[in-house]
Amino acid sequence: MLRAALAAWEGETVLLTLDSSLVWEPFCLIEICWVWGGRSLTLAQDVLSHSSATVGFVQYQPLLESTRRNLPPNVQVTLLADRGFEHEALIQWLRAQEWEWVIRVKSNLSITLANGSVYPVEQLITPPGQAHLFETVQVLGGIPCHFATAHVAHAKDTWAVLASQPPSLQIFALYGQRLGGIVREASPLGETAL
Repeated sequence: MLRAALAAWEGETVLLTLDSSLVWEPFCLIEICWVWGGRSLTLAQDVLSHSSATVGFVQYQPLLESTRRNLPPNVQVTLLADRGFEHEALIQWLRAQEWEWVIRVKSNLSITLANGSVYPVEQLITPPGQAHLFETVQVLGGIPCHFATAHVAHAKDTWAVLASQPPSLQIFALYGQRLGGIVREASPLGETAL
């Protein structure tokens, strides 16, 4: 039934979210949802006996594989994921599928800039009202990607994201769709390209 419903999206762009949350401790719900029109539809989920919302790639890879099999042919996928999913194995898997992605990262993740300097994310955080966009950085053992950080309107803290596409202010609007449309358009931020 799910495949039949998704068949109409053949050749289209699909936005997916990967998320986890604690449910009646010590259970963790992991789910992949399709985002459309400010709503989400669960495509795959699993509940683990796990006391943390941070899970390993091997625990959610079956959900990714199931989702991939159920998507119609020739879809262009972008996956949005939160800080608990900044895994080298996930990014390598996404690259192998030729999916685009935006993943929020933790403040202690090391970023290697294009000039070879290495900083933890917390040292690259922007002042309020500004955004920093870094093209061609490396993370997690040398994975090439892009990095952006900003204080986003309606968010309670700074967003720092890795992305498969070169960053612009729109990366924050895109990532905001993971939260059910809280951020519908980019904030008026001072853009600094580095």
